[in-house]
Amino acid sequence: MPIETKKENINPIREKVNKRLDDLELPLNEQQHFQQDGVLHVISLIESVSKFWRILHDSERDFINGARYAIEERLKWN
Repeated sequence: MPIETKKENINPIREKVNKRLDDLELPLNEQQHFQQDGVLHVISLIESVSKFWRILHDSERDFINGARYAIEERLKWN
């Protein structure tokens, strides 16, 4: 009898959060927060994921806070 593997059911809200965090990471890695249009885009991405603050893991909150800090202090994202 074959063993069936179950796919983990991911909450649709969690999927949204993961997608938005991924969407935020890309422009940060490309240093877009140093460009006029890029910083506005990064800020809007931060806002779009921050509305889920209550369900974010600590590491995700740290990531968002780090992104905010990089923008405020004009730091290179590593």
